[in-house]
Amino acid sequence: MGAETLAFRATIGVDVKGVTWSCIAIPDSANIFGTRKSVRVDARVDDVQLDNVGAMVTGTGGHMISLSAKIRARLGKDIGDDVDVQIAQRWRWALPGSNRRHPRCKRGALPAELKALGTRL
Repeated sequence: MGAETLAFRATIGVDVKGVTWSCIAIPDSANIFGTRKSVRVDARVDDVQLDNVGAMVTGTGGHMISLSAKIRARLGKDIGDDVDVQIAQRWRWALPGSNRRHPRCKRGALPAELKALGTRL
């Protein structure tokens, strides 16, 4: 998966507001990913490869990966079963702490050779 891979053993099932979701919690994920926001990862759960999946926030400062019924069927496992997990964060589009969104379309956001709409030549 890559040089920076996190490997751990986890139990399927994450408690979210009193309801158990069919997810895998990623230990110490906020420190590893450097954010408490959702991130894209490549994961291997037992022998099933999951490419470009979203690691969602848990609400307690960590991250989790959802395992659909289809994936759990391929694994032959369900909530409460243990799995071996490998996680690799995908390439970042921007540096940590930078604004990943494009600036709003304002006059100053355009290159000098372009004119903003509504301006007269």
